[in-house]
Amino acid sequence: FNQFINVSNPETLMESKSKAVNSFIPGRAAQIEFVQKYKPKVATIGIGGNDIDFAGKIKSCIIPMSCSWATDLRYASAKQIQTDLYKSLDGLYEKLKTASSDTTFIAIGYPNVISENDDSCAPNVLLNGVERRYAVELVNYMNVTIKAVAAKHKIKYLDISDSLQGDRLCDESYDGKAV
Repeated sequence: FNQFINVSNPETLMESKSKAVNSFIPGRAAQIEFVQKYKPKVATIGIGGNDIDFAGKIKSCIIPMSCSWATDLRYASAKQIQTDLYKSLDGLYEKLKTASSDTTFIAIGYPNVISENDDSCAPNVLLNGVERRYAVELVNYMNVTIKAVAAKHKIKYLDISDSLQGDRLCDESYDGKAV
């Protein structure tokens, strides 16, 4: 992006953003600008995991004996969702409703990507039972929060937490073999 425009020049930056919105070029303008300009009939909203560094938390659990998130910091994770994620979603949903009041917005939750099932968890899954339970509970709490903020703003919520069931890590696959 920076190689194509001079980001230190505000006029060039605004021109680039304008071209992006007019040409549907992703990544150069905030998505809310597209909503504001085009006023879609329906728009989906799928955010939250990056706001609490979900991937980073789970990644830290892969190293044996290093996952304080699943033990000592569980409360900190919940608090982060309760405050930071809630506030972030609340502000975004308000801005989206203001940008296009006639749009039907649908907030999409997160799927559980791992099962707590100890019996069929393959040896290549480096998360123990406590860590897998933490990952599931983290997704569930994120989804509860997303749903609550969506309801506050009269935004529909789509629960996809079980959408990967049967194909999650540690699930038995459709052929009966451990994944």
